[in-house]
Amino acid sequence: MKNLLKYAFLLGVSLSVFTACKENYDMSDVFEPDDVYAKNYVYTQGPAKNTYNYEFKASVDEDGTKSYQFLSDVVNDPLLIPAQSTKPAGSDLKVKFAIVPELLDSYNAANNSDWALLESATLERDVLTILKGEQMSADSLRVLYDETEFFNKKAHYAVPVRIVSAGSEGSVSENYKEFLLFFNAKYNTSAVAWSGTLSSKFILMFDRGDGSVFNPTPSLEYPVTLKTQYAALEDNKVSVRINNDLVQVYNAANETAYAPLENVELTGGSEFTITAGESETSGNITLAFSDSMNSLEMGRSYLIPIEISDVEGYGAGVSESNNVYYIFISTIYTPNMAAADSATGTLIDRTNMTATYKTSATSTYETDWTKNLTGNGTSAGYMYTYYIYTIDLGAEYTLTSFEFNAYYYSYYDYYYAPKIFNVQVSTDKENWDDWGDSEELADGAQSFVKIRFPVPVRYLKLIAKEAWHGSYSAIDGKKGMNFYQQEE
Repeated sequence: MKNLLKYAFLLGVSLSVFTACKENYDMSDVFEPDDVYAKNYVYTQGPAKNTYNYEFKASVDEDGTKSYQFLSDVVNDPLLIPAQSTKPAGSDLKVKFAIVPELLDSYNAANNSDWALLESATLERDVLTILKGEQMSADSLRVLYDETEFFNKKAHYAVPVRIVSAGSEGSVSENYKEFLLFFNAKYNTSAVAWSGTLSSKFILMFDRGDGSVFNPTPSLEYPVTLKTQYAALEDNKVSVRINNDLVQVYNAANETAYAPLENVELTGGSEFTITAGESETSGNITLAFSDSMNSLEMGRSYLIPIEISDVEGYGAGVSESNNVYYIFISTIYTPNMAAADSATGTLIDRTNMTATYKTSATSTYETDWTKNLTGNGTSAGYMYTYYIYTIDLGAEYTLTSFEFNAYYYSYYDYYYAPKIFNVQVSTDKENWDDWGDSEELADGAQSFVKIRFPVPVRYLKLIAKEAWHGSYSAIDGKKGMNFYQQEE
């Protein structure tokens, strides 16, 4: 019991010493109770801060010499820890430290890591003294190193330190005798990336009559901008290329099913130059299609990824993000709506027609719009460009045309007529045929849309995509819309 009380007292002293440092450790496993009086254990608790993170980039001195500079201050002589003992020293204890590369090798093997030894690291003094009667050295360990070693760009460095001896009266603790000092040194290249809009779209249309490609083209050209993180230290030569391997990567990441294109070449804009002192450049990408897109299939969507493949120039590199410019090619039938001067076909009775609208595609709330559609309203029915109107004709008809009656604002002395309609149609409200955008409609009291290829229709989704006089169109609720079917 007496020995246990004395051991408890000594352990309390040890822990009180640790309280002066940043963290508390359970020292119960530093030494065995049986030999606590026989040995005075010397240990190291580990530095209050053992990881340092630095970033650096390339630079050019005033005389033109190429070098590097840190993006924050570097502490190249970090103050670490004192030497400590489990009980007051009976005489001065000389505690010797050493940098031990084997310790780092063991750490890497155990943790599957790749820390490199900081070769320039040395100890300012490798012996610390715990004076007689004390339990902590007056001085602390300090590591010195040459920060330019980070410019080797290995990224991860470490300094492994161990107590190798504790004088004639001290014993080195097996549990708290070593630590590692870590340095993360990130090299920031002046990363080149696509800037602004990161994609473009092209819609390939197919004729609704014979199914042939309606708007084939031998080439496409798009304006693009490339930007670098820092001003170029010298002319940066940027190379870009079509990389079809990225189509599958994009599909996997976005759960899409785009197909690559084989019959396309990058004939313009494969190389760009960011001039020294500048941080961006603009130009055009030109794609040439050897078959004028005639091999593309209706109903498929295609993707052309244009990748920044290489950057030449001191301190420059390819960005890890925004390094791919995407060109999306979708296929649709030609718009099935032409602007007309009058209606064609037989007027459809509006008795059983209904209509609702939603304020957005994601909205679940629908507002009844039937009176304005059928001419039983009282005034103007506003049609904002982002509202979606769903119309039920009441039965299935082979639609040939429809008519829109705009509301007249006498104060402004013009009609709030729609300029472009976007329409989808269906027979079952499940499968929708996108008719695309109409031609520009007449600016006036009435707008007539002729259906190029009449087909059976019951439901329509209609968006007044553009208006002639503002951000919305307005229907005359007393006249509404009229629909016409193929004459029997």
